[in-house]
Amino acid sequence: MKQLNRNIYIKLMSLLFSALSNVAVSADFYVKEDNVAGAGYAIHINGEIQKGDMKEYISIVNRRSTFPELIKISSPGGDVVEAVKIGRLVRRGHTKVLPVSTCNSSCALIVFGGTRNLQRGDIGLHRPYYDKSYFSNLGRNEAEAQYDKLTEYIRSYMEEMDVPNVVADKMFTVSSGDIYKISMEQYRGLAGEYPPAYHEWLKAKCGMLKKGEREDLEKVFALKNYTRYQGWKDSELKHDLLTEYEALAMKGMKLPEGYRAYLVKKNKKFSQCKREAIEKDRQLLMSGMFFDDLSNTEPEFLLTE
Repeated sequence: MKQLNRNIYIKLMSLLFSALSNVAVSADFYVKEDNVAGAGYAIHINGEIQKGDMKEYISIVNRRSTFPELIKISSPGGDVVEAVKIGRLVRRGHTKVLPVSTCNSSCALIVFGGTRNLQRGDIGLHRPYYDKSYFSNLGRNEAEAQYDKLTEYIRSYMEEMDVPNVVADKMFTVSSGDIYKISMEQYRGLAGEYPPAYHEWLKAKCGMLKKGEREDLEKVFALKNYTRYQGWKDSELKHDLLTEYEALAMKGMKLPEGYRAYLVKKNKKFSQCKREAIEKDRQLLMSGMFFDDLSNTEPEFLLTE
């Protein structure tokens, strides 16, 4: 049976801030029910990603008998291999990922697994690195060979997750001691709202709104929110919310009322179809017993006879 060799095992830590303790603590997982009717539950992940976190994620999915709708994650980074496993499960489970607060290095790899690129938060990128005590004892040629294998492993995962080449290339230009920030709004502009194959699957299943219709629907929702907030008591929050929605709401007001109703009805039909298609696929995955394959697989360059 193959086992990890301690001299070859890499920790692949994210940038560690001086405020962090030297003692590694696994990420904290907890579950919170989503307040949106019919939207399932959310998993919150906080802290450094460590080995064993994938099993904790799977145990939550098993207890709930389905996958979460959303992951909210705040992490300085951590074990890259564990993050890749979680990212793959996130993609298979039709889960969205929202980075909150700090989300650097391997945390971004989990975000890349999401099935919808949200427009809030940001991620921090830098190239991965080996544990210094291991890597510093290698000769230059051997170190180069090992890093090439690591690079191939990370790039292969990013390609699998439909990460644009420009983002992957940028990540590998940034030193492991630095962080390059990219907003999720910027990332969505490069990668699109959905991964390509996933988008086409939803479109074939349910018939999505066209780009212009989606843009107009945002105006309709902005108008709805703007009207609702106008009824609130005067406050700084009310002022901020009205300011945020005003421009789009005014555009929404110019749309014919019948067209606005048509967009809402079409979107409702699409959303219902999408929920049913996703849940059906999730249940097929739950019955497929694929968890062991994900949790037991290590990249070849980490293994020894």
